[in-house]
Amino acid sequence: MNTVPLTYGPVTREAIYVALAKQLQTVMGFSTFYRARVNLSNLNANLSPVGVLMQATSKPHYKEPMPTRYVDTCVFVCAVTQQSTDPSYVAATQLNNMRDLLDLALAPDEPDRSHCTLGGLIDYVRPTQDVYGETLEGSSWTHFGTTLEFRYTPINEV
Repeated sequence: MNTVPLTYGPVTREAIYVALAKQLQTVMGFSTFYRARVNLSNLNANLSPVGVLMQATSKPHYKEPMPTRYVDTCVFVCAVTQQSTDPSYVAATQLNNMRDLLDLALAPDEPDRSHCTLGGLIDYVRPTQDVYGETLEGSSWTHFGTTLEFRYTPINEV
């Protein structure tokens, strides 16, 4: 018999973002982490690597007789400074290593689930799409952005 609950929660959005930011910062080793958009060109290169978590969308998911759940998305950006100005340097190497750490941060954390639940706080959080931005000219930063999707029962639905 499957004893997995149909939903985790209820939980506030803020609690989700605090837990997600802490998970990403801890596992990926960020010394600098923001929960809002930042202009990388204004940051000191010594802050590398930098994590940025920005809320994006929220959509209710109705399924009677369950409480309304939401599927939200956010954008997570990982930025690193260039390690070389040599044109043959491949910045993707450092980005790929950081992207692998993102997979580790979002690895299954409940024995009966195949995805991350932030310790049972939400139904799931998972990456849905990556965008890479490598720059050697005019910037000391290179980055990737990942859209993360998560489902949860909000506190006001119980």
